Amino acid sequence: ADGGRPGLTEGDRAVDLEGDTDDPLLVIGGREDSAGDVVIDELGETVAGVNPGYPPQDRVVEAVYMEDVEENLDGWRTVEDVRDAVAFDAVRSYSFPASRLRAIDEDDSGGMEAFL
Repeated sequence: ADGGRPGLTEGDRAVDLEGDTDDPLLVIGGREDSAGDVVIDELGETVAGVNPGYPPQDRVVEAVYMEDVEENLDGWRTVEDVRDAVAFDAVRSYSFPASRLRAIDEDDSGGMEAFL
């Protein structure tokens, strides 16, 4: 029930199918709750409400844009480092329905470092 993309897990790289650019994202986590149940606090609306073109039963994936990570976090090494930066508002994370993201491999991402 996650839009056919059950393989998106922590540490994966992905692109937003609705994004204006092909800026890669780093998946930093996921939720068991569906997009219809997860509320985005800043908007007061569910992930499904903000993404009406995707199934409300999709799993929610939390991700950050790699460009933001590279610009704001010197010396990061792990997904845990990035999650900590999100907790301290150094980098912003976004909630996506899983089917809105497409996994990419290292070749697609322009030789991005492997995540430890």
